[in-house]
Amino acid sequence: MSCKTGSSHNLSPRGRVGGQCGEAHCVARIEADIRRLGGFAKAAELLASGHSPEMIRAAVVAGHILRVRKGWYANIDVSQDVVRAFRVGGILSCLSGAVHHGLWVPEHSGLHVSLPRRASRLRTSHDFRKRLSSHPEEDVVLHWGREDPVGSRQVAAVAECVVQAFACHGTESGFVLLESALRNGRLRSSEIPDVLHGLSLQHRKLAHRATDESDSGTESIAKLHLIALGILFVQQAFVGGVGPLDFLIGERLVMEIDSREFHSDPYRDRHKDAELSFRGCRVLRFMYSQVVYEWPDVERSILAAISRGDHHAA
Repeated sequence: MSCKTGSSHNLSPRGRVGGQCGEAHCVARIEADIRRLGGFAKAAELLASGHSPEMIRAAVVAGHILRVRKGWYANIDVSQDVVRAFRVGGILSCLSGAVHHGLWVPEHSGLHVSLPRRASRLRTSHDFRKRLSSHPEEDVVLHWGREDPVGSRQVAAVAECVVQAFACHGTESGFVLLESALRNGRLRSSEIPDVLHGLSLQHRKLAHRATDESDSGTESIAKLHLIALGILFVQQAFVGGVGPLDFLIGERLVMEIDSREFHSDPYRDRHKDAELSFRGCRVLRFMYSQVVYEWPDVERSILAAISRGDHHAA
């Protein structure tokens, strides 16, 4: 059934009955069709679904849907960053896309947008009436693809976000995203070759070391540093009566990482440390801020422990 109404029939937020069906029902159908199309819909797609131009305009005026670009509409509950990226002319990507996918993301700023290689008529992220070329935005980072970005109408695929992070932000951010995607099950094994294919040779070698064993991005960063130092370690080594260890270096040097999300129980952590000490282990425990901002001090502590032989059995 199509929803049509005359242009003189204004839409009420409570949905008066008029035209061929109740306006509230017509609005609900418009919203449902936009959602079915991925949160964004062309005017032509809505018209093809039986919605009149008058009803579409009325739904916008009443605040039930958003007009994000000329001839494009969105559901009002779509993420603001997604709307901003679409308004520019693309989809959310790189670290911005990773946040949308629920991955652990290093601290960053800016709106990252994937664009088709032939994209034109780019607009500012806040006003589709203003050309981006005439009103440049410093916090908008454009990622030009060789072809149309892979993903939904809202965000680039996880694999593409990971590849972009390596290229845009460097080894650390890319590695953190890759491990987070593996840990959270957001990257299928069939997609890993796509990630490796999109990386430089240097990044590809490092990506092969990524696993799903890091509980947080902080652990991924620490792991990356240990790899760079050439230190051999085992992640998630299980000790009876203690549980899994973040890192085990040698036979008895334990490295625990207190990230932003985990290790919120000081008693549990201290109890674990005491039990490990009883078993003859040396424990090094570092906070998120130390790993991220004070790594030289962390590195010095680890190397000093190794030089003393703390990693060897007594």
